[in-house]
Amino acid sequence: MWDPVTSFSYVTVPVNFGATVAVLPVATYTADGTVTFEASTSPDGTTWSAFAAVAGPLLTQYIKTRVTVTIPVGSSTWPGVTPVCTLRRLMISYIGKVTS
Repeated sequence: MWDPVTSFSYVTVPVNFGATVAVLPVATYTADGTVTFEASTSPDGTTWSAFAAVAGPLLTQYIKTRVTVTIPVGSSTWPGVTPVCTLRRLMISYIGKVTS
């Protein structure tokens, strides 16, 4: 690789649930590196909260998630040696229920 990176982020497209719901985003992934999973919410699809770690269900109508992959802690990175971080598979599930 000519220009390997030591970290990168992937942001999903926003999801509109059609109503304000309590939803728990869950990430399933296969990656080489350390993965951080975060979410950002919006009541209107325009104004977004800052990305933050997912610690439980979130009350929102709109949501987008971000996955950041970094090289593992303690990896050797001397000149000419840079570990490669990859994200080979990512699936985001949203667990919640719209009630009327």
